[in-house]
Amino acid sequence: MRAARGPGGLPGARRCRAHSPGAGPGHLGADRIRPIGAARRDAHASSARRRVSDAAAPSSGCCAAVGLHRRKYNFKAVEDRREPGKQSVQKLVDKPEQRIKEAVERPSKVEHGEISSWSDRSGRTQTSVSPYSTRHKSGSQEDRRPVRIALLVTDLQPGGTPLRFARLARELLALGQTVTVGCLASPGPVSAALERDGVETFACDARGPRDLRTFTRLAAHLRRLRPDLVFSCLTHANVAARLVGRWIDVPVLTSTATIEVERPWHIRWERLTAPLDRGHVVNSRALAEHVRAAFSVPPERIHVVPPFVRETPRRINRAIARERLHLPTDAFVVLWAGRFDPVKRVELLIEAVAKMGEATVLAFAGDGPLRGALERQAHCCGAMERIRFLGWQEDLSAAFSAADAFAFPSLTEGMPNAVLQALAFGLPVIASDIPAHREIDAGQSRLLLVDQASPDAYADAIRRLRDDSQLRARLTDHGRDCVASLTPRRCAESLMRVMRTIAAT
Repeated sequence: MRAARGPGGLPGARRCRAHSPGAGPGHLGADRIRPIGAARRDAHASSARRRVSDAAAPSSGCCAAVGLHRRKYNFKAVEDRREPGKQSVQKLVDKPEQRIKEAVERPSKVEHGEISSWSDRSGRTQTSVSPYSTRHKSGSQEDRRPVRIALLVTDLQPGGTPLRFARLARELLALGQTVTVGCLASPGPVSAALERDGVETFACDARGPRDLRTFTRLAAHLRRLRPDLVFSCLTHANVAARLVGRWIDVPVLTSTATIEVERPWHIRWERLTAPLDRGHVVNSRALAEHVRAAFSVPPERIHVVPPFVRETPRRINRAIARERLHLPTDAFVVLWAGRFDPVKRVELLIEAVAKMGEATVLAFAGDGPLRGALERQAHCCGAMERIRFLGWQEDLSAAFSAADAFAFPSLTEGMPNAVLQALAFGLPVIASDIPAHREIDAGQSRLLLVDQASPDAYADAIRRLRDDSQLRARLTDHGRDCVASLTPRRCAESLMRVMRTIAAT
């Protein structure tokens, strides 16, 4: 027996409460909706549209429960909780163009099926088909109009992400785009450098993470700039961009640069606000899997854009470099570079060097709030004579030229620029055995991976590298070949294809 059809073309839409026990006003159970096949939908499309247009007012029964009005159709896409990202839409009728905006945003058009390989802990190389997007189609291949882009980051102090965004802004500007760089905090040294290079910047002057006026200031800046797209990075900037972007109707593309494990509330806020953006950019497969699992972002909305080496330090004479940095001329120098942060685990290197003889020196090219605690640890270990705190180095040429090896024992990383810089320069790298570093190594002996978070394990790795010149040469050759194609221009072009796709939708 055929089900009765209501004004919207839904089978059973006219069924009243008496025909459906337990279904009161405002309730439309899933068992009362009969799916319509493609052929039947086409056959009834014209009559369905006619019935909807003829509805002058809400009628009684389930028609009122569904909320079918002549001037307002509030049809919503229902998220399938079993498969995040898939939409099981109640297909009523073909919506006119002006109604499409009322539906949930569709994912961008992407091509999937890229082949990726990596190395597991046993060293075996594995291959699989990645579900994440790596090649993108813009709305029109011929559309090369400049895009107004607002890059947003938490702060513009010297550090990995702010410096990477600054280089990205310069590359996008060179590609003919209109670029503005902003931050939630007060202006920093990176802001001044961008302004000198002709890149407009803005700051929201946030007094802390609980300063809610930051959102109104950001909204005022974006209304003034009228960007086609906001591209953000780091949790605070991502959350602010999503909320303000939805508020003032500006498309938002977010990104993540590291695998977050030490701040659970970051993950909760990312997961809560992730549905508000148009897509999420990552720079490695390991980071893509983390975003999918931790933030509940569907794979079709994750875009893998290859990273770039921000800049390769120039090589200078080793003796001159060591004299400039007050390093001994005959020691084996191990270098670390970056911002002192708990996830960097540089204390492991301090304790490792303390267990070694005077022939090994550890140099830190970086700064941060943990510097005082690390200096006290070096004094307590009795290794202060063999540890050098060089401070923040705007130019790493002297530090890299003076070093014999590079060590990076981080707990989490996305695709660390410091490691890529060391590989490009030609330094052998000792690194923690984490997904991002395994992805760089790919079973090709590009890194010397340490699978234990202990000072003894890092001390053994340093000794092995110090005593084996052939191992150092092999790591250097393989590592330099790995990063040869990771140029800023290539990254900017890949990111622009993603941005045009998002802006077109």
